[in-house]
Amino acid sequence: MVSQGQYFNPLTSLYLFPRGEDFSDVAVYERYDDLSGVNTQYWPYGDLGGVSSQNPYWIMNRMNRENDRRRYKLAASLQYNIIEGLNVQGRVTPKVNTPKNSTQVRSVILLVQKGDIKKKTV
Repeated sequence: MVSQGQYFNPLTSLYLFPRGEDFSDVAVYERYDDLSGVNTQYWPYGDLGGVSSQNPYWIMNRMNRENDRRRYKLAASLQYNIIEGLNVQGRVTPKVNTPKNSTQVRSVILLVQKGDIKKKTV
């Protein structure tokens, strides 16, 4: 899990969670919304002191991003002694960095046909 959520970390909401509150209440991180007809994030605590926070379970389970990086760094050097006390040296260090990022976003498409509303979850 890398770079999820609004602050890129579910721990922000955990650190700022109010003392004395029961954290198991937010373990069910989504609730069905009758108005929109889809599950929405359940987080009754709002901003938690000016920091725009989100439910940590929602961040971990619904805001999934996959990061795959392939990094290579090679080093080579070559030294040639021309005469005693004088030499020529060459160094090369190629670096290869190929990031591959993908985001999985859960979305809902509402289709309206002749007054009927059909819901399709993607």
